[in-house]
Amino acid sequence: MVNPRPSHLIEPDRWAYIVNPVAGNGRAFAIGKELALAAGAAGFGGPVQETSGPGHATDLAASAVRQGANIIAVVGGDGTVSEVAEALVGTDTCLLVLPGGGGNDLAGELGINPIGTGPVSLARSLRILANAPRIRLDVITLNGRACVQAGGTGLDAYVARLRAVSKIRPAALAYGVGAIQGILTYRPTDVKVTVDGTVVWNARAYAVTIANIGVYGGGLRIVPDADPMDGLIDVAIIGNIHRLEAIRIFPKVYRGTHVGHPQFHLHRGRHVTVTTNDQPQPVHIDGTLTGMSPIVATMEGRTVLVAAPSARWVKK
Repeated sequence: MVNPRPSHLIEPDRWAYIVNPVAGNGRAFAIGKELALAAGAAGFGGPVQETSGPGHATDLAASAVRQGANIIAVVGGDGTVSEVAEALVGTDTCLLVLPGGGGNDLAGELGINPIGTGPVSLARSLRILANAPRIRLDVITLNGRACVQAGGTGLDAYVARLRAVSKIRPAALAYGVGAIQGILTYRPTDVKVTVDGTVVWNARAYAVTIANIGVYGGGLRIVPDADPMDGLIDVAIIGNIHRLEAIRIFPKVYRGTHVGHPQFHLHRGRHVTVTTNDQPQPVHIDGTLTGMSPIVATMEGRTVLVAAPSARWVKK
């Protein structure tokens, strides 16, 4: 459901801003420096706070909600946005994404254009987002945490580990280089996947992706038709393919044209479990390592309100 913004409000919105200063190789920090001035110029003044480490964005967002904020604008990448979204699940506080990270995949899927770092450009972006339609996105609970985009285990979690220590910039290049490095060095493991109580896979696999939005990792369209408003989890399984074949089809993932490959398997449901038969494997949520397998994922439905200038899933 789309909720267009009215031309006038009965009560003024109460804004709060959260900035991850280390996101985007300094870009988020540059935006954050001008944010208070830009917000004031746009008429959307509010406190601006910086994160200090993993998980801090969730705490800041939860505090802002308790203090009455009904709009929280976040400057950072997909990981920071995911942390803020976790605090907004089930509330009427709206999430506004100001893309300042490396991949910014969620922002792109919501139809949010790249923003400038100057106060005039920022003020213009804030006005656009303030008047954009608002939609409620599905959220997956994955191992007790909110997952807005995608999570999983296998190759993509392995690549997330490589990217976390990579010095390569920009981040989109780091994703691609990390994926190739991962394909060459990662060893597939035996996994068992159940969807709504039915075993759909019990064999060796390169990766199991639990997707809400099918684009992550700097433009990888692992599930190009995923719809984060359909109430279903998309489960993508890449079987035990040869490394050379994986390298050959990897560029197709950026276009979403890999889905016809015989080793790509897609299932949908509301409850998913993934167990690794060899030993526990790293698990990521929205590109951030969060622990080890097994995975328990449940679809919670449309529980996060976001500003979406032109989300492609919304029927016009």
